[in-house]
Amino acid sequence: MSNTDENSYLISKVLLVDDEQAFGRAVQRRLEKDGYFCDHVVSLERARESLKTQSPSLLILDMKLPDGNGL
Repeated sequence: MSNTDENSYLISKVLLVDDEQAFGRAVQRRLEKDGYFCDHVVSLERARESLKTQSPSLLILDMKLPDGNGL
């Protein structure tokens, strides 16, 4: 099994929180091309809503969002 196969097994769902639409779409497309499921939201509020219904293996947060920071 290659490293990519091993990583896909460990991290299958990604939640990307970034208010920059173009950047977020580019990252989402790349992750999905590599076989990951990626949900892209544009605010902390939407991220919190998403986390109520899903449990991502990896959370990628922008540090400066309109409604707070990624910390």
